[in-house]
Amino acid sequence: MISAVRQLICVFATLCVTASLLFGAQMASAPFLVDASVGGQTDFTVEIREELPNGSVSSNDVALFDFGNLVRDGQNPMRGAKAFHVFLTTNTSGKPYEIKTTLSALAKGGGVFLPKAVGIYPLKAAPLSDTSSLAGSVFLSGPTGAVADNLLIFKSNAAGVASLLELALGISGGNSDGTLPFPGWEPIPASQPAGTYSSVLTYTMSVI
Repeated sequence: MISAVRQLICVFATLCVTASLLFGAQMASAPFLVDASVGGQTDFTVEIREELPNGSVSSNDVALFDFGNLVRDGQNPMRGAKAFHVFLTTNTSGKPYEIKTTLSALAKGGGVFLPKAVGIYPLKAAPLSDTSSLAGSVFLSGPTGAVADNLLIFKSNAAGVASLLELALGISGGNSDGTLPFPGWEPIPASQPAGTYSSVLTYTMSVI
């Protein structure tokens, strides 16, 4: 009889433990760390594309600004037969930056220089992300002479928002209304000595 009672007690105790696990019990694991890393990224790319006769831009990149043989309209100064578009893409992972360009005067042998008729024409500045803004950034406000040393093209805002800039580069024969195409423009006369004039242009992006 005693042994039977003990057995009942044991069964009851087992049922109580099982019930406590089924109703209202909670058990938690040890905490697990969850993390992810975003590496710092600094990208700067330059793409040069020729402007087509219909005003559109070629989809093919070129490696140099080849303006070809200069042309002359009537008695006007000579101008380039081609123009080029430059696309500058910058991503510094949120660090402020600036973009500058340097171009020395085009020259041929014997120290003969081409007048400063090459101009930069700012066309577009846009953030790479639709959710970002370039507010507070500084972009060229208008046509500017390309022959310059460390000419500031763009200075980002403090947030260093990634950007896409579009510029046009051309050799101007002057405006039809007689105004200067850009400050400091120099006409290329018909009497300019024949030859191939060349120089080197650079674009530099610096984190500031």
